[in-house]
Amino acid sequence: RVAPNDAVTGEELPSSPGRGSSIRWSVDPLDGTTNYTRGLDLYCTSVGAWSAESGDWCAGAVVAPALGVTYFASSGRGAWVVRGSHEPKQLTGPKSENSNKLLGTGFSYSISKRFAQFAALPKLMEPYDDLRRFGSAALSLCLVAEGSLDAFYETDLQEHDWAAAALIAEEAGLVVVRPSADGDITSAHLRAS
Repeated sequence: RVAPNDAVTGEELPSSPGRGSSIRWSVDPLDGTTNYTRGLDLYCTSVGAWSAESGDWCAGAVVAPALGVTYFASSGRGAWVVRGSHEPKQLTGPKSENSNKLLGTGFSYSISKRFAQFAALPKLMEPYDDLRRFGSAALSLCLVAEGSLDAFYETDLQEHDWAAAALIAEEAGLVVVRPSADGDITSAHLRAS
């Protein structure tokens, strides 16, 4: 390892507490696992880096190999996408003048949490014309950063689900709400004009 003292947390891997490093990596090796196992191309690997010095997320990358797409950002340097062998394109979020507003979301595998999510949906949908659910929170947040979705809202997520993509959305100019320690709301949307 290049930085053997760094802390590493995430899904599908053992946590490594690190030894004196100022960086903690939050890794989801396969976000959209069900999509992957069902042969759907909407899955990715997501890696976010958190700085103990600043207390902020400082870098993130989301790679969707079946789509040939890589999203990445670093704090204060913008968010970018690379498709195939093309040059990186800066992300600036959805256009405020979009005529059809699309909300991205996801649903829990827990029946009780899923029913609560369904109950909240009519109120959430009021400013939107339609709903999309892709099965990967990281890709959904990146789609808001890219402007394909107008907003994303989901509950019952873990840090590794949003760590990299939330920074990408922020660096694209979006308002991002991450879950608090006892909460479970993750959202990204266009800044109010």
